[in-house]
Amino acid sequence: MKKILLIGLLLSTSILSYSEEGIGEALQTIEKNNLQLRALREELIGQELEAEISSALGNPEIEAAYLWGSPSSIGSRKDLSLSQSLDFSSLNGTKKRLSDSMKELAGYDYACQRMEILLEAKSVLLQLSYYNALLESYDKRIEDLSLVGKLFSLKYEAGAANSLEYNNILLKIAALKAERVKLDSSRKELEGKLCGLNGGQPMEWKTKDFEPVLVEKPSELLESPYLQLSRAGSAAKERELALSKAENLPSLNLGYRGEFVAGENFQGISLGLSIPLWTNSKRVQQAQAQLQAARYREEETLQSYASYINALYSRIETYALLCQEYAQVLESADNRAFLQKALEQGAISVLDYLLEIELYYQALESCLDAELNYHLLCAEYSAKDL
Repeated sequence: MKKILLIGLLLSTSILSYSEEGIGEALQTIEKNNLQLRALREELIGQELEAEISSALGNPEIEAAYLWGSPSSIGSRKDLSLSQSLDFSSLNGTKKRLSDSMKELAGYDYACQRMEILLEAKSVLLQLSYYNALLESYDKRIEDLSLVGKLFSLKYEAGAANSLEYNNILLKIAALKAERVKLDSSRKELEGKLCGLNGGQPMEWKTKDFEPVLVEKPSELLESPYLQLSRAGSAAKERELALSKAENLPSLNLGYRGEFVAGENFQGISLGLSIPLWTNSKRVQQAQAQLQAARYREEETLQSYASYINALYSRIETYALLCQEYAQVLESADNRAFLQKALEQGAISVLDYLLEIELYYQALESCLDAELNYHLLCAEYSAKDL
């Protein structure tokens, strides 16, 4: 029975907001503009054309000659010949099947590289969402603490508060602003990376939330571009083996030949036979060894991918539970309003207020960290669907 994880954290709207533009739409834009993907698409076209060219028949040959006689009394001679080579691998479709396999292999190779680029872009977008949420929480902390600072400034001027408490507030505000600058610098670095992935075109990403994610437990029938590429590689090696065997057979050369002299003409068909005694020596053994190696690689890829995807799902389960626990705690243990009211009424000291409010925001940052890791793992897990 399939197991499905659904995570959509319900954090305070002061921290997370919802955007009309989703990651899917952003990835479509990046796929369209990414220069590396453009180059890969052109390379794919070239590889497919190359595969078609390799399956074509050899070019026909035309030869003409004009020979002067000596003595001149015997006249001249004119020769004309046309020929076409026909190999068995072209006639029975072996070359065409290999060509199709090579095109399929090129397509899966492109799919793997495309997936890696889009996964990188999705990871950047998720990290930007994380920094947007984190920066908003810092803005809220600085705003709240600035209001407390103004209150204690008035109390200090009225002699109702001492300078130590007021200075502690100012120091904390300065520390928060310094940390915010560092976070904003990291965010701008990610924006530069996103711009590069989008073909040098700036992309504004202000989303602060993580979209709910559906994750299915891995089934026995695993599928991935990497596995498809591995299977296509084995299939191509099988076609190469068949081609090597077909090339052990003689190839024909059919044509027309004519010889024209004064008063006499000779013309008819020509037939040639090319026997591969030297050029194809041990080609079959080589193709068999390469096919066996490809099959071993295919089996190793399947086993490695199965282990990797199961381990990844296990980590996703762990982070899913962690995110749910953090969301429940943050919703039930949000004492910010209570702490600020207690501070204003003098029920707690500034130091107690700073320590208690710090506990909440540390838990919030840990929650955002866990949620980011969860969604990065989910993105990696479902990369085959990009």
